Amino acid sequence: MKPLFDICPAIILLDMAAREENLPIFFADVDVGAAGLSYEPPRLHSRLSTAELSWRLVKAALVPLLVNLMLFSDSDDPELVRRIRMAWRRFLRALKLSRTVCELDDLPDLSSLHFLMHQLGQLRDTDVARLEVFDRIKTRFTLNYIDQRLCFSKLVKSLEIAAQLQRQSIRKSLLDTSLQDTVLALTFWAIALFSVAKTRPRISDHHVYLSDWAKLQIDVLHKKFQRSQLLRRNDQTRHRTRIWAKRLCYAIEDLEGLLHPPPHQWLKKAIQMQRKGGEYRDLLVSVELAERYGSRSLAHKFRKLVKNGQILQLMNQPADPGS
Repeated sequence: MKPLFDICPAIILLDMAAREENLPIFFADVDVGAAGLSYEPPRLHSRLSTAELSWRLVKAALVPLLVNLMLFSDSDDPELVRRIRMAWRRFLRALKLSRTVCELDDLPDLSSLHFLMHQLGQLRDTDVARLEVFDRIKTRFTLNYIDQRLCFSKLVKSLEIAAQLQRQSIRKSLLDTSLQDTVLALTFWAIALFSVAKTRPRISDHHVYLSDWAKLQIDVLHKKFQRSQLLRRNDQTRHRTRIWAKRLCYAIEDLEGLLHPPPHQWLKKAIQMQRKGGEYRDLLVSVELAERYGSRSLAHKFRKLVKNGQILQLMNQPADPGS
């Protein structure tokens, strides 16, 4: 068996490039716990060249992605899964933003990483259902539906087993040769981008261009976010609104250094919509998992609670009936 998800060369290469830029991104003495490395938005300013801008956007997402994937082999912390998936989404957004200002080399085939993220998404859904939804309602639910107490316990146990199996499958994928080759190829691609960033000269009027460009990106995303709110009709369109809210949040956070002033009100509204939409989606996914792993009667009661909104009352009440 290969060593623990062999991406250390990737981290070292990225770290070497960052040290040249005096922007250390990963050191051996950094205190990274079981929850992994958190995402930090790139430090952008209007004097950067377009290649430097692209490099910083990509680097900010790629480093926590690689580091946290390495840590996954030893950590069961659910927060690590969330951080990996967030870094991946931000990496894809960084690529999309970068392509509007800079011609990028062709990426290596990322299909193995896409499949891995699909696996991580399934694990995230299972963890959220068992740890954030069912765990918060178990006391109140079993008090209101005493006849479902045993079924509820069996459901939670089934989800625990499912999460264990999903983690094992992901760790097996991390040892796959094709995935590790993809990670190394992606690293060399990033280093090539860094080389371009270091050698391409800056243009004197970039400060105007980049600020206007950043404002345009935010304006476009905000309009799409607003339009999606008007088109909300069902669960699918509500989910689309959440996606546009998330993209707007990411863009504002990442491009803040180029926005004068940053649209904090838009960011606040997008965060609220993203959080609200995320909570609702978590409930819908939990219903699906209750139907898959629980009894028919339990799943029916749970779906009814979600539909009439009573589930939120159970989640927001103290777990201890006497408190």
